[in-house]
Amino acid sequence: MKKIYLISFLTLFLFSCQNEEFLDTSNDQNLKLKIIDELKSSNYEVHEYSNAAKAYFSTHLMNAHRTINLNETSEIRRQMFKTFDSKEKKKFWELKLYDLLVNNDFNESQVIHILKLFQFCNEKIFIEVDNSLLNSFRDEWTSKAEKIFSKDQVFLIAYSFISPQNITSKTSFNFNTNDCHCLSESRYTCGRVTQVGGGISIEYGSCGGFYCDTTTCCCGFLGAYGCDGNQCSYGGENP
Repeated sequence: MKKIYLISFLTLFLFSCQNEEFLDTSNDQNLKLKIIDELKSSNYEVHEYSNAAKAYFSTHLMNAHRTINLNETSEIRRQMFKTFDSKEKKKFWELKLYDLLVNNDFNESQVIHILKLFQFCNEKIFIEVDNSLLNSFRDEWTSKAEKIFSKDQVFLIAYSFISPQNITSKTSFNFNTNDCHCLSESRYTCGRVTQVGGGISIEYGSCGGFYCDTTTCCCGFLGAYGCDGNQCSYGGENP
């Protein structure tokens, strides 16, 4: 039943993409730099989408981001992200990061660090999986992030497709997850939201036996790594 639901959902999502341009790549780099300049000139504070951001992120991309963000099944979120090409994956992450900046009260050092990730996003990292440049940036960025964010915030910023609003103030929401998203080298790979009420609660499991399909996409840092076929287990659960 779950598989039928997944296929039906993805079919509707892909059909909705057919008749509308997903990305407008004209003048992209200039707009991206303008967004960064706007943040710097406003002392890294942003509380709504700027005109440059509205021009940079297409309406259809915003709708796709919203659909992924609101879906409670991690498997569907991964499968939707998998349908994007490298340009779309790049822009999806840029939009997610900008959306987090708009909807959360980060301090200046946190905003600057998120902007480093925003600037780093490029098409190449979603084509050359596990390349040395991506590995090096991931390790350096995550190491610094763990000093200025909580572990849950690091997970939600760079290792999860969802971007809940007000993650710094722990707004309540609830997402269910699927267990087939292991990347054994990542300590964030089996993060799942378990909260029912009273704030965000994230549980971190571990990778178990090979009960899942391996993939070339959608696990780990920025979803740019393949899933290794292990299944996540939590607490006393056995994969």
